[in-house]
Amino acid sequence: MKRFSKGAVLFIMNSTQGTLTAQRALALDALRGFAILTMVLSGVIPRGILPEWMYHAQTPPPAHDFIPVPGITWVDLVFPFFLFALGAAIPLAFSKRISRGVSTSRLVLFIIKRGFLLGAFGIYLQHIRPYSINPSPETGTWFAAIGGFLLLFLVWGRFPGKLSAGLKYTIQIAGWLALAIVLYLWEQPDGSTFDLYRSDIIIMILANVAVYGSFIWLFTRKSILLRLGCMGIVMGAVLASGESGWVQSIWTLTSIPGIDPDNVPAWLSWLVEFDWLVKIGTMKYLFIVIPGTIAGDFLLEWMQTLRKEHPQKSLSWDRQRLWLIAGVMVAFIIVLVNGLHTRWVPYTLLSFTVLTGVSLYLVRSSRSWAEQFLKRLVQWGIFWILLGLLFEPYDEGIKKDPVTISYLFVNSGMALFLLASFTIIIDIFRKRWFNLLITNGQNPMVAYVGWANLVQPLLNILGIVVLLDRFFPAVFGPILTEPWAGALQGLLYTFLVALVVHFLTKKKIFLRS
Repeated sequence: MKRFSKGAVLFIMNSTQGTLTAQRALALDALRGFAILTMVLSGVIPRGILPEWMYHAQTPPPAHDFIPVPGITWVDLVFPFFLFALGAAIPLAFSKRISRGVSTSRLVLFIIKRGFLLGAFGIYLQHIRPYSINPSPETGTWFAAIGGFLLLFLVWGRFPGKLSAGLKYTIQIAGWLALAIVLYLWEQPDGSTFDLYRSDIIIMILANVAVYGSFIWLFTRKSILLRLGCMGIVMGAVLASGESGWVQSIWTLTSIPGIDPDNVPAWLSWLVEFDWLVKIGTMKYLFIVIPGTIAGDFLLEWMQTLRKEHPQKSLSWDRQRLWLIAGVMVAFIIVLVNGLHTRWVPYTLLSFTVLTGVSLYLVRSSRSWAEQFLKRLVQWGIFWILLGLLFEPYDEGIKKDPVTISYLFVNSGMALFLLASFTIIIDIFRKRWFNLLITNGQNPMVAYVGWANLVQPLLNILGIVVLLDRFFPAVFGPILTEPWAGALQGLLYTFLVALVVHFLTKKKIFLRS
């Protein structure tokens, strides 16, 4: 792959002046925003009363008890799409540091620091959620949740303007002390106190794969083939971990070998039993993070070429062809999710084959850099989905829980297809339809915390939740069944979160590790 000169930056067309300016990869932001907002939506829709496809496939209504049936729904796409976006962002973030001359040793320290900060965020977050503070929230609970949300900005906050190094470190030290005091005093009504192992599982997976994926990209950044080789090694470990032996022993390791945790002083046990932070088994999620890094390499290369060519004027494909490509990419996702959920696997394979032929025909004879980039996304997306479908019969069918190899590869391909669609609509046609997705994707940590620790508490403190619980059934009940009126209410809640994040992003107030 072509490497970039020192000082290389990302470029995108300015939507109002038509000039080349240094910006972010907006299509990737939109993909991340789509993932985080649908994640919020999946958590606020009514439980137990909607059709099966509105919930995780393995926790169907009405009881939502875990049943290891094969299949996926739209809810099962949101987390892997976010993981894919995390992987795609790795080359973008590290290439800028490398171009500034940052040494490998400093990059290694940065990776470890980032993993620790994400892990600490996951532990703290799980303790300040309203229902973690009190399973039966009261007014004080909602205020405490908001207070916990505001404290996040002392440690993970990024604000407009340039702060002096001294002031920045003073704020962070004060934040860490405040967090430590909160966690030390934390207690549930039943007497439960702070627990290092009480953490947000999604954030902990992100923390681990961010470290693993960053290291793999850093040391294979000049060779995609070598990176695929690393994936093969991980594949061998995943398959071997299911059989007794030394691989399984390492895969399930939760403490330092040779040291009995019971013989260690309590204040040192966190060093011996490390699985509160380091979870070796999460390496299986590299099957979506590594494909994300490959897409990130392609994205970085394309954005660099915007110095040389206008993404619209240099196209040899007409607008109708580009719109058709975007539509086929979305059709892939709809067909795959519906077919795998209903278990019409043969028809899904047939439909996939037809769509593959159509898409490869549409991306033929690519000439400009933008066309070559889209062609790569389509080709690699087809490759990952085909690989995932070949693994589909393994482990008795595709499943999110327990996660299967097929699930990760299929989602990698679908994430690539959605990225291709967003690239056409946002970065080439410069449509502004997805601004909320973009701004939420630029501030995902706020979006992830925003419902439980800000919007929901405010709505409860102001008594608005009670009003909405009456309003939606009364107004929409005659038009929709009550469950779907509740789903519409969930859409409103998600929209409110999106607006809050949009406002903070525009004010350049971020949460970042």
